[in-house]
Amino acid sequence: ETSECGKYLCDACEKGKEYIVKFLIGHGASVNQKDNNFDTPLLLSCYHNHAGIAKYLVEHGAIKNEMNKNGYTPLINSCMNENEDLVKYLVEKGAD
Repeated sequence: ETSECGKYLCDACEKGKEYIVKFLIGHGASVNQKDNNFDTPLLLSCYHNHAGIAKYLVEHGAIKNEMNKNGYTPLINSCMNENEDLVKYLVEKGAD
């Protein structure tokens, strides 16, 4: 079940609100919280091409190979966005 703080974190990752992401994580929000579609903050930030947020989440313990209900991973989302820098970063950090 998604906590209230987790809902705000997922929303901030989707909308690219990096300062809110940092605030929420700094106040205990789980970087691996899932929404109703089993999307994590990292999946959402990669899907919406917010590389800075994605890197911040990885540095704070986000699971890099988590799949949503459609079978997409952060790496797949980054590939679909053709974000070469983020793809390279995720692979270097162990995403597959």
